[in-house]
Amino acid sequence: MKLTRSSLWIAVGGRGVTAQGEALLPGHGGPDFVLYTNTIEDWDDGSPIDAEDKKKILAQVMWEARQLGIDIELES
Repeated sequence: MKLTRSSLWIAVGGRGVTAQGEALLPGHGGPDFVLYTNTIEDWDDGSPIDAEDKKKILAQVMWEARQLGIDIELES
């Protein structure tokens, strides 16, 4: 998983996907990053993401975030 101030990239099952989000200032009492789930529409190769793949992507994001100690909030 790679985070920037405005996006998150993650590999799932050998494919990559980029989603938009927002990094928040540390110490404000909220999440470290807000991920906009409605921006998860296509794989990086342009093929569409179906509902089942989207569930897998979000599960992978949350698992990796826990491993890294990053608090991610999902928002549509």
